Amino acid sequence: GVISDPRVNMDFKRLGSINQEGFLKNLDRKGFNIPKSLGELYSNSIDAHATEIHTHNRTDGHMLVDDGDGMDPTGITKMFDFYRENHVNDQSIGVSGMGAKASLKKLSLNRECRILTKKKDQSGYTVTIPWDKMIERKKYTDMIDHALMSDADTLLFTKYLGGGKEDHGTIILLP
Repeated sequence: GVISDPRVNMDFKRLGSINQEGFLKNLDRKGFNIPKSLGELYSNSIDAHATEIHTHNRTDGHMLVDDGDGMDPTGITKMFDFYRENHVNDQSIGVSGMGAKASLKKLSLNRECRILTKKKDQSGYTVTIPWDKMIERKKYTDMIDHALMSDADTLLFTKYLGGGKEDHGTIILLP
């Protein structure tokens, strides 16, 4: 027999969306407390082949510093895509593509945080994650910025990870 298409000769509307406000609120319901959030970020450092991971508590905030692979713009984009399977064909601790975002939101106390990151033999980048503005605007999509590291960020990166062409790694700056 012939299978009929219910849309033939009918007006139809495509459905399916993500409510970004609910999506942001849901990040707080993923079970990420402070220890689990730190563990998630350490796991990401290990997945990035870090041999050293250091935490620094400063008067102006906290830093997580690793000498892992670092990220380029493609890696940064992948990091902030939700539900991306970043590690399909490799052995890694992370799977769902959600842990770093939920962890950064939790550890930043819903305030802006930044990431300084550099791959070997490439330029360094600063990523700005404005959780406070995202919550205020009820929006996640297109809210995270990345740009070449400023001179001040390059100095900070150099202080902790070196400034040579071959230097690489990631610094997470939390308020």
